[in-house]
Amino acid sequence: MEFSFMISVVVTFHNERTLAQITLNSILRCRKYCEKFEEPVQLVVVFDSVDAMTKKIVESHPCVRPNDVLLNVNYGDLGFSRNRGISAADGEFVAILDGDDLYSENWLYAAKELIKRKGKHIVCHPEIVVNFGKYNSYAWQIDQEDAGFDPDGLLLSNYWTSWVVAHKEVFASIEYAESNHRQQGFGHEDWHWNCCTIKAGYIHKVVPQTSGFYRRKHSSLLSEQLQNRVYIRKTNFFHCEI
Repeated sequence: MEFSFMISVVVTFHNERTLAQITLNSILRCRKYCEKFEEPVQLVVVFDSVDAMTKKIVESHPCVRPNDVLLNVNYGDLGFSRNRGISAADGEFVAILDGDDLYSENWLYAAKELIKRKGKHIVCHPEIVVNFGKYNSYAWQIDQEDAGFDPDGLLLSNYWTSWVVAHKEVFASIEYAESNHRQQGFGHEDWHWNCCTIKAGYIHKVVPQTSGFYRRKHSSLLSEQLQNRVYIRKTNFFHCEI
């Protein structure tokens, strides 16, 4: 299969407003880093029930180029909006990023390089997560092949943030599930996706010397889901024979 780009970056925007500009500044640095190695990067923006100010800021940002893709949807659902963005992506590799976070400039390129060395079954996460905003902290994400990795721990918590890079075939094989936490009580589509991909035989690895910067806010989709104690949808990852 022929691909027009090496990496497609899928980002969903809702009502980030001025935070969208800061995030796109970060993505532009990642994009330029890849271009130093002559690796073309496509930006796929999904406007999901977006407000007018956020849309204007994104559309006028220098990170957005004529050959990028801008989609307008009204899902109100991260799982569905990400699937829509992935379906429009023309890159061999796909990166899922959030519209209000920041990323080390080497993140996209280093992740792609790790997958090319290890194989298409690899799903990449940044090595370090730096939390800022509501509170400041940092943590290392765990590699599935580390001796300390316990798959049973995924029953209680998600090991990784939603930032991920993988070959497009991975996303074609395992789509994100619907969240719809307000109506149905299900959420954490990335947690569910992580479980499903592991069950399918994919390996989640951290990329050395890469980082993501997680903006912790007083009010966010994640904090709302945690407050409402939503559950991930059923997955065969936890199935066992009695």
